[in-house]
Amino acid sequence: MTSLSSVHEMLKKIERSTDSHRLNQIANEPEIAPFIRGNIIGNLNFAPVFDNPANIVLLGEYGAMVFHCHNQGLYESHTLIQKIGRGRWTLRFVQACLFWMFTRTNAMEIMTRVPKGNLGALALVRAIKGVYEFTNPRGWVMDGDPVPAEIYSMQVQNWIRDADGLRERGEWFHVKLQQ
Repeated sequence: MTSLSSVHEMLKKIERSTDSHRLNQIANEPEIAPFIRGNIIGNLNFAPVFDNPANIVLLGEYGAMVFHCHNQGLYESHTLIQKIGRGRWTLRFVQACLFWMFTRTNAMEIMTRVPKGNLGALALVRAIKGVYEFTNPRGWVMDGDPVPAEIYSMQVQNWIRDADGLRERGEWFHVKLQQ
């Protein structure tokens, strides 16, 4: 069977992680760690993320998305992508992760932070049509110093309007229903 869309093709390649091993590998890569290290000296350890079963970590071939549950239906996402996967793969991966979250969890809103100067994160949040909410003047930590971070969100009702692959899934469902 052919895939319904490129998002559905990517969904087949995503897995929910239940331990920190692979996430720690990705986070500690030299092109990723400096941007997420904050005040931590030495290797990053994401094991505490898995202590809360409401947190969700989705893994793909070149990266991960961490969804930290702040409250029922409200998640904060962090995207960690290896250099080899940046660009087109990243966009499809993030779209598939959003599809996963909005169709398989209680997620009603997913927010993210874009630290000042992180042009890749800014391009990505714009590509997925994230909505700018506000700027936190001390919203991120780089090299031990607080820096401004723009806060963006994606609410499920906005995601539904433009979600790649959602229309195809609905059409597929109705065909199967009629059969």
